[in-house]
Amino acid sequence: MPPATEISDGADLARIKYYRNQIVHAEKDEIAKQDFTIAWACDEHINELSSEFTKQIQDLPTEIKDRAEDTIPVNIRSQNDQYINEWMKDDSEFIVTRAAKHVAASIQLHNCIVVTGSSGTGKSSIIHHIALNLFKHEGYEIISLVTGPFRYNTLS
Repeated sequence: MPPATEISDGADLARIKYYRNQIVHAEKDEIAKQDFTIAWACDEHINELSSEFTKQIQDLPTEIKDRAEDTIPVNIRSQNDQYINEWMKDDSEFIVTRAAKHVAASIQLHNCIVVTGSSGTGKSSIIHHIALNLFKHEGYEIISLVTGPFRYNTLS
C-alpha cells in the first residue's frame, strides 16, 4: 500500500483496492471498529477521484467529437492555414475566366475533376480560387496538398 504522503490518483486507487479486498475477503462477516474507521477514510479518496473523473467523463464526448471532426492533424494544421492565407492573398487579384467558370460548373456536377494545361496557364490559381469559394460559401474544409516541382534525374 502506498504511503499516506502519496496523493496521486494511482495511490488513491491502490488504497481503495487494498481496503476493499480486506473487507470483501475477510474470514468473518464483521469488521473491527478501528479497521472500519481506517477503511472508511478511503471515502475521501473515492470522492476526490470521483469528482475528477466525472469532469473528464463529461468532457469526453466533446473531445471525441472534436478529434473526429478535425481532419487535419494538429502538427500540420498551421502549415495548412499558412497555405490557405497565401491563397487568399493571391485570390484577391484573381480574374474569373471562361476556364475558371467551366471548372466551377464541373465541380458542382462531379465529385472529382482534373485540371490540365500547359505550364503557367493558371491551373493552380483556378483550383485555389474554386477551393476558396467552396470553403467560404459552402462550408468545405481545405486540405492543401503542396508538393514541390518534380525533377527527373537521367543517368548518362
